[in-house]
Amino acid sequence: MNERLKLDNNLDGNTFKEYYYLKEELIVFCRKNNLQTTGGKLELVERIANF
Repeated sequence: MNERLKLDNNLDGNTFKEYYYLKEELIVFCRKNNLQTTGGKLELVERIANF
């Protein structure tokens, strides 16, 4: 099994979507990057992927 990549600004949207992240991790990433933190996990994933 491949090790999950660290969630950071260097990941492109498609690569990011290939890995599983906890909602809490997504919220922390959003806060660090001044993105909206509301919504469900799928909304957060789409928001980050588009970022």
